[in-house]
Amino acid sequence: MRPANFEYFAPQTINETLSLLEKYGEDAKVLAGGQSLVPMMKMRLIKPKYIIDIYKNLKKDLSYIKEEYDRLSIGALTTHYEILTSKLIRAKCPILAKAAEHIGDYQVRNRGTIGGSLCHADPAAHYLPAIVALNAELLVKGPNKERIIKATEFFKDMMTTALGPNEILIEIRVPKLNGYAWGYEVIQRRSGDFALCISAVLLKLRDKFCESAKIIIGGATPIPVEMKNTEKFLEGKTLDEKIIDEASMKVYEELPKPMSDIKATADYRREMAKVLTKRALIYALGGEKGE
Repeated sequence: MRPANFEYFAPQTINETLSLLEKYGEDAKVLAGGQSLVPMMKMRLIKPKYIIDIYKNLKKDLSYIKEEYDRLSIGALTTHYEILTSKLIRAKCPILAKAAEHIGDYQVRNRGTIGGSLCHADPAAHYLPAIVALNAELLVKGPNKERIIKATEFFKDMMTTALGPNEILIEIRVPKLNGYAWGYEVIQRRSGDFALCISAVLLKLRDKFCESAKIIIGGATPIPVEMKNTEKFLEGKTLDEKIIDEASMKVYEELPKPMSDIKATADYRREMAKVLTKRALIYALGGEKGE
């Protein structure tokens, strides 16, 4: 199918983009890479009257990865490929590169952007649980001011975010993972597919003693969810096979109302949350996947 008719704009500046959004409101959609928006338009799931293409002229301004004090700052139009291959991200925040590794194929990774993925907020998108686990900060700009939205507050519902109607995402700020162990495990029907379930784990360890834990499950519910009871169970314990098994079962019990659709049942997603968390914890402790 072909998209419904629309009017196309390619603004030269961020301010021009904001003016167009203010003028056309809910009738407009921002194109930041097009790997999610264009297929939906072709299937006529959405029929925007106006397309505001920020990729064409703003890519040079909003595509970067910079080290700043205790964090990395990533421009919203940085592509998945740029994140996957960045030496800085691989050294300082490797869980984000691992998430990018699972996205689509070469064509999608070369064109799709981290900002577009986050604002689209598909429950099965690979970045979401990693971004929430990192407690990232999202810099957004509106007509009159900039503001910071915590990743834990950004995703409101399936494909719904805290972004205002006249705002655009400018930058993603993630902490360096100095002193943290991490694990990121995903299950997909095929390589490059959207995720059926994801477990993103961050651990502050002293040897194998867990000082703090963060476990985020994605792909199973409309937005990523934090396993707070499981985190409390892990904190203050020396992690071994028994503790990891118990923690994985707690994720199984804690996960609220998984989704059920043509790709996977709720029961399957709940079981996979358990399995993937176990794998992620093992990986964080220095083991290989599946050991």
